[in-house]
Amino acid sequence: MKNKKDTSICHSLLKFFEENDQVPKKLVEEFSVLVNKVYEHVEDVDTLWQKGGNHYKDFKIQPSQFINENKIMFAEGNVLKYICRHSKKGKAEDIRKAIHYCEMILERDYE
Repeated sequence: MKNKKDTSICHSLLKFFEENDQVPKKLVEEFSVLVNKVYEHVEDVDTLWQKGGNHYKDFKIQPSQFINENKIMFAEGNVLKYICRHSKKGKAEDIRKAIHYCEMILERDYE
């Protein structure tokens, strides 16, 4: 697979399953077939990353795609998401949300 499909969460899961000896080979094969069937019905793979609203449409890469591709943890991912969209969607409330998640990270990792 050498196209945009490789960046999907489905293919990331498939890669994880293939590399994990605890997942039965038959299950990996069935999942692979299912993933390929899903993509036969998707006209534009990029739209998988843009759901609802237009607050991310001007980015070269969707924040959710960047977060998944880099295996960024939940709280850190939310910081990125809210910082990226604050000017187009939630304004000050999104900045407050980003700060909230930064505080969660501080508490989780440094206190």
